[in-house]
Amino acid sequence: MALGIFDYVSNPVDLLRTMARTARHVIASFPRPGVRMCARKVRDGAHGVSVYGYTRERIDAVMEQSGLRVEKLVPLGRAGFVLLARPGS
Repeated sequence: MALGIFDYVSNPVDLLRTMARTARHVIASFPRPGVRMCARKVRDGAHGVSVYGYTRERIDAVMEQSGLRVEKLVPLGRAGFVLLARPGS
């Protein structure tokens, strides 16, 4: 389970590949780009922390590159997405 983690991971594919190798399923959240993300980039960037947003298309690409198959993707309004994925294409 990775909730609130991918906000801060510059290369999500590496972490997701590890998760795919070690878990039968993955539950993860991904923040959506937008005004809220821009505010976070300013706030967190002032402290040297990068944050990343994900569109539906980017999530699909990252999952494919990681060897994960999305079972369920649930939009969380303007906040982002939560998903359930399993290893395999």
